[in-house]
Amino acid sequence: MTSTDPRTERLVANRRVAAAEKQARALATIERMVERGARVTFIEVQRAAKVSTWFVYNNPAIRQAIESAIREQHDHHAGETTNPLDDRTLPGLRTELANTRAEIRDLREERDRLRRRLQRDLGDQIDAHSRRELLERLRVLEQESSQLRDTLGTTTAELATTKRERDTAVADLEGTQLALRQTIRPVATVR
Repeated sequence: MTSTDPRTERLVANRRVAAAEKQARALATIERMVERGARVTFIEVQRAAKVSTWFVYNNPAIRQAIESAIREQHDHHAGETTNPLDDRTLPGLRTELANTRAEIRDLREERDRLRRRLQRDLGDQIDAHSRRELLERLRVLEQESSQLRDTLGTTTAELATTKRERDTAVADLEGTQLALRQTIRPVATVR
């Protein structure tokens, strides 16, 4: 059994408290919107509660409350469809249109933000892949360079040995030639 660091436990506890506060704030916002008769959408709740879009969509209690409020509003409006033009005034339609446009704009901004993030993540993955290939290639080149240095050292040693043997052979040849000349002169003078 592993013991966790007290600092980690405090951090986890603080994050849970913060999440619970955000959840309570979002649920209270949904209730106020329903009481006022305001249109409940994920984006409107996110704005009014000042929480992230991710939190609104991924918190089961908030998601369920929003979906329930949307269904109730839809059912309520469906029951009032006997004369739809009575309830809908021009300023109300303009407000609804403005809210819809704002929601569309926010969704487009979120889509663009997510697209940029995805492109950045993919770019990082490609860079990481390329970086791995380059590091592997560099490792191979370093090995080849090391082998070539070893071969150069061996070849240089062999060349030095060969030069010494050549110098010794040249000296022996010159000595033999000198001795031969000296031997040939006395024989030539005797005849």
